[in-house]
Amino acid sequence: MGTVLVAGEEAGGQLADRWGSNCIEAAKSLDFPLLEFRFALEDREMVLVAVDPLPTLIDPWATALAGRLLCTLAREASQ
Repeated sequence: MGTVLVAGEEAGGQLADRWGSNCIEAAKSLDFPLLEFRFALEDREMVLVAVDPLPTLIDPWATALAGRLLCTLAREASQ
């Protein structure tokens, strides 16, 4: 039904407005800077059905989020 892609402190995707901040906090708790959360409708309720640490990044917006994360991580590593 929809996804939230977390890349560091940013979230994007169809459900980012609704679930983005929660997904960012979950990714931090799991110590994963890049995670995709997949949601689906089940009995008329939105439920989490999968979490992917290796998202496909097919959409340009997803690639841009991941790119910004990589730039941030590289900058932090060089300091």
